Amino acid sequence: MATTLELRQQRANIWEQAKKLQELAEGELRDLTAEEQKTWDQMMADIDALGARVERQERAERIEREMNGYQSQTGADRDPGNEGTGDDEAGGQAERDRVYRETFGRYLRGGREALTYEQRQVLQGNFQALKGGEGRALTTLTGSSGGYTVPDGAMAPFTRAMIDWGGVRRARTEKITTSDGRDIPYPTGNDTGNTGRRISENKQVAEASPTFGGKVLRAYIYTSDEVLVPFALLEDTEFDIESFLMTAFGERIGRIQNSEDTTGTGDSMPEGLTVVTTVGKTADAAADVDFDELIDLELSVYGVYRQAAEWMFNTTTLGILRKKVDNNNRPLWSPGIAGGTPDRIWNYPYVINEDMPDVEASAKPIAFGDMSYFKLRDVRGIQVLRLVERYADYGQVGFLAFHRHDAKYIDAGTHPIKVLQQAGA
Repeated sequence: MATTLELRQQRANIWEQAKKLQELAEGELRDLTAEEQKTWDQMMADIDALGARVERQERAERIEREMNGYQSQTGADRDPGNEGTGDDEAGGQAERDRVYRETFGRYLRGGREALTYEQRQVLQGNFQALKGGEGRALTTLTGSSGGYTVPDGAMAPFTRAMIDWGGVRRARTEKITTSDGRDIPYPTGNDTGNTGRRISENKQVAEASPTFGGKVLRAYIYTSDEVLVPFALLEDTEFDIESFLMTAFGERIGRIQNSEDTTGTGDSMPEGLTVVTTVGKTADAAADVDFDELIDLELSVYGVYRQAAEWMFNTTTLGILRKKVDNNNRPLWSPGIAGGTPDRIWNYPYVINEDMPDVEASAKPIAFGDMSYFKLRDVRGIQVLRLVERYADYGQVGFLAFHRHDAKYIDAGTHPIKVLQQAGA
């Protein structure tokens, strides 16, 4: 099997061939012929396919490292030779985590009826009412009115699935995780309008106060809706029910959260990146983007924010930008070759977010800037409910997940992220 470095090199070689094809047409001041366009499209498809292979392979390697680390840690926790050492406290916590995870897995397969009294008590400690979220034991409530918090070890598939379906999460946005859902005030300060002064001796200084503001990160409730699992799969001990459910929940919740993190109004929902950011450049055309407009958008963002900046757009927009050249006929797109090196548009990495609009009249298809000023807030616990009687006549069990989340753009007035807006029709 080819290594990720070899796959990246193959992508780079195909891109060099594609550039030569493009440069030939540009040098002759013509468009690509039908045959050349067919070749170009195939080269782009090959580049995308190789890119997908690289991403899958690197993801598999990350998961393998995570699993090896988890197994090694679990093995160490169970090793009797560790007893009586200075690691007793950490080992005790690891043992509690292991017991909770095993109990949670048993609950998923057989429900509360399959648990002993002691196991029910273990789960009850991480019971959450839908709007409670403090993780305290609520002995007057049953599993039908709340959910059991997913163990940390099972969170990895959920998080990865949300990232796979969420371009906003894949970007360098700041991710804030809290243990409960209380509002979080996030203050801002802007002192860019004030400049120090040179004064003469014995001269009184003037007052120059910064401008303060702020936003509040809330915890809006999202649900996966129901995921139905046949009895046969639940009874199969080889079936990894936790990973299956976390992936399904992550994909569903990841889609809706990414959509609202991109285009949300901020009214009882997250603020959408394309809604609350400032327009840095308006394109001359309704359905096209040129190199000069990208440069204007880049330079509309202060230099201090460009140091960690990246682009964000969807796949259709990437297809347009791949065919663009700079003023010296050099392609704007360049592939990443070394391991972990991202593909770039005009010296900056980019993130694909399929919820960004297409390049069309009045749309805002491209964002640029320091994405760390866009804050994603997650409440740590995912709550899972198990529905038995409702689907018993189908031989299935229903599972339902809730997750709390918000997104806010923290802009003190210096606009660290800006967008390109297309001309009207």
